[in-house]
Amino acid sequence: MSANFKCANIIRALIANIAAVTGESYDNLTTAIQALKNGYGQGGGEDKFKAFNAGTLTEISEEDFEGTTAIRAYQFMGQTSILSVSIPDNVSSIGASAFNGCSGIEYLKLPISMDIGSDIFTGVSNVKTIEFNPGTGVGFDYSYSTYKYTPWYLSAANISKVIFSEGITKIGKYTFYDCVGLKGDVIIPSGVTLINTYAFRGCAGINRIYIPKSMATISLGAFDLCTGITDVYYEGAERDWALTSISTTGNDILSSATIHYNSTGLPE
Repeated sequence: MSANFKCANIIRALIANIAAVTGESYDNLTTAIQALKNGYGQGGGEDKFKAFNAGTLTEISEEDFEGTTAIRAYQFMGQTSILSVSIPDNVSSIGASAFNGCSGIEYLKLPISMDIGSDIFTGVSNVKTIEFNPGTGVGFDYSYSTYKYTPWYLSAANISKVIFSEGITKIGKYTFYDCVGLKGDVIIPSGVTLINTYAFRGCAGINRIYIPKSMATISLGAFDLCTGITDVYYEGAERDWALTSISTTGNDILSSATIHYNSTGLPE
């Protein structure tokens, strides 16, 4: 077998391997390698590609996912240097084990409507701040068996702050179930109409919560065992609050807390 033939086989094998990773097809090795550089997965550019290869990548920004709707399986697996991840609304799915083992992540931003699969964030237990983009606006409904896969639950002892962006209309079932580390203030943005079943159940560290006038329904157990809530700041008047459908099961804390009507936000 000639040397040229051997080289051709090696090149074909490399192209095939890159295609298997990226999910695309390539005519030659140059374009295949460039595809890796132009995104170490997505649109991150060569500097991030080099950092990715060196294991020194610290930040993944929304711009890195420009023009894509999915994060590939295993894409950032084991990159323990990553501290911050921001996933924009145009990304609607994340492949298996995409962030598995990324134990350094402390800040995570992603669409609230996204379904978090069972092994996407395995080993990610140090998230301190979670921020939600609206995505479709409708928060994903987890269940008693699936909420445990979310990186904020895996980081339950460390998560201390949640930020909801404008454009969200619903906070889904079991979203923050038993996130015991979540503490301080929670601001529900204007436009949210539903806090679904057990959304904040067991978040005993929450002290103050702001609820917009747009709120129509607070479902069963949404604030069950949120024993730390002392003050609720409500955007509307007392008569508006009376019209809000609040389940009488598991939301006793909303009756015992002080309700501050006509609030424009949380006081300093």
